[in-house]
Amino acid sequence: LLLLASEAKIEFDLPAMRRILSDDGIRNDLARIGVLEPESIVVRYRLSGKGAEVFARSGRLLEDGRAPLGWNPYRTGGKLEVSSMVEALNRTSTGLGQRIKSLPDGAQGDAMLLKLARSSLASRDAVRAADLAETLLARKDVSNGHQVLGDAWYIQGEQLKAVEQWHASLAADPKNANALMSLADFNSDRNNHAEAVEYLGQILATHPDDTAALFARGTALYELKRMKESEADLARALALKGDTGAPLALYYLGLIQKDKGNLQGAAEFLRRYLQWGYRQGRLTPVEADVHFALADIYKGLQLPDLADQQRKAGETLKQRLQQSAQSTREAIFDYLRKR
Repeated sequence: LLLLASEAKIEFDLPAMRRILSDDGIRNDLARIGVLEPESIVVRYRLSGKGAEVFARSGRLLEDGRAPLGWNPYRTGGKLEVSSMVEALNRTSTGLGQRIKSLPDGAQGDAMLLKLARSSLASRDAVRAADLAETLLARKDVSNGHQVLGDAWYIQGEQLKAVEQWHASLAADPKNANALMSLADFNSDRNNHAEAVEYLGQILATHPDDTAALFARGTALYELKRMKESEADLARALALKGDTGAPLALYYLGLIQKDKGNLQGAAEFLRRYLQWGYRQGRLTPVEADVHFALADIYKGLQLPDLADQQRKAGETLKQRLQQSAQSTREAIFDYLRKR
């Protein structure tokens, strides 16, 4: 936690920050901690001014480094409670939209705020996202404001409020692709795949090369057993983004080829998916499933050695993932017992 004090108003100059990040050394260093753009830094800001007084009211602020380590600057004499303090800060609204230096009027400024909101949502920070949504609404960007607010509610588990906001977004702009995508994802999560396909079709009617919508509709169609249509969407997404841009399209296309009896094609798609997966350095149960699927495919192709190799690889990976999950659970329980 870093506290900054300034007699001048704290503002964020996004263009200047972007120029600094253009330096390869700085950009690479920040990328190691997940910061890829200025917005990723700005959304870490919490609050200042009157808001900060809420946390400082019962204590005094440090002016030097001579206080003992166990002293909590926000509670006189209390023991260090950094985790609860940070949780309280995270729950507090910020007025972040008013902290952007030289924020333009109109669509350009709205786009800057919307990008910040997207960064907040990507980090599942509902408070900052809702704060920016309210700023968008105040600036009369009604459709995007409601859409972001809906996503913020959804992160907090308020599904009915989220759906209400997404529909309010579409009432202001029936072609808002983000609101349509949110509703499609919401329905897919509930296995309402037919409704998801309808929302995704509306996106693709105006944005035919939207790869996220193509992939999402392809997977929804797969769940509906509409394989020919699913294959067309997934193949299009793969053609637009390539193996690294749409890796899961490889996975689903492999399964579709397997169902069609095209074992050679299935093996090729799934092999390419595994190549991508192992390059990521963090394997998942999906990779284990692909190994088992390849074992079945190679068995069907009368290649018993390759089939046995894939089956063993799948079993080894599955066991390793289970052991890792068990170690994580034990570490969590050990931490909770010590608190």
